[in-house]
Amino acid sequence: MKRINLVRLSLFQMGFGIMLGFLLDTLNRVMTTELRISATIVFGLISLKELLAIFGVKVWAGNLSDRSQIFGLKRTPYILLGLLCCVSKQGVIGSCSNLKAKAKHKKNNGQLQKADILHHGRKHL
Repeated sequence: MKRINLVRLSLFQMGFGIMLGFLLDTLNRVMTTELRISATIVFGLISLKELLAIFGVKVWAGNLSDRSQIFGLKRTPYILLGLLCCVSKQGVIGSCSNLKAKAKHKKNNGQLQKADILHHGRKHL
């Protein structure tokens, strides 16, 4: 392999690693402080990429997409399937956070009603 190609490929990997570091640091901070998710779960989600790399899932998926065809296409259906999984995952996460926000609002509203009853004796309708 020519030296220039090696440098070009290594610069891409280095840039990708730096970008991934910033992204994971931000996600870690947001998930632990803002969303109050356990740090163990956050660590598990972040390390899932590396865990899957150990088991060769990326190599297996790449080999599968190169060997088999779907609708006469090799890689495009797999890319679209991955995109569909990401979009559906975002929908599930959005609905879960919406449910969590509703539950939190309901809990806070219930606490305010209890505080009003304790302060005023009876709740007037």
